[in-house]
Amino acid sequence: MSKYSRKTIWNIRVKRLQEKVLIHWPSFTIWNAGKQGRHFYKSLGPLFQEKVAAFCDVDVKKVGKYYAPYEKGAKNYPKIPIIHFKDSTPPMIICVKLDLTGGSFEENIASLNLIEGTDYYFV
Repeated sequence: MSKYSRKTIWNIRVKRLQEKVLIHWPSFTIWNAGKQGRHFYKSLGPLFQEKVAAFCDVDVKKVGKYYAPYEKGAKNYPKIPIIHFKDSTPPMIICVKLDLTGGSFEENIASLNLIEGTDYYFV
């Protein structure tokens, strides 16, 4: 068991991603409009939240809707579109675990002909 909490490790990973990758991207897409994608968005600093152009997903119940993160005391908060993954463009941050979908998620990534470390990163 690690002496560091899961939250501490997560925060270090997000901070490093912001400092080494996201700082260079004018905008990006978050792949996963579900719990993990929203958690990643909320973990970002305000500058990086502003760079989120869209969420993408395969779930037709989510596609075509918006994610509107609530912030206590905020008068206006963004409405971020949720698009189908086939309509997404790089760069993107992928918030989906591998090997959970019988290969269909991996096939979806491969179908876009993206390069890991250039067009997308896993978080």
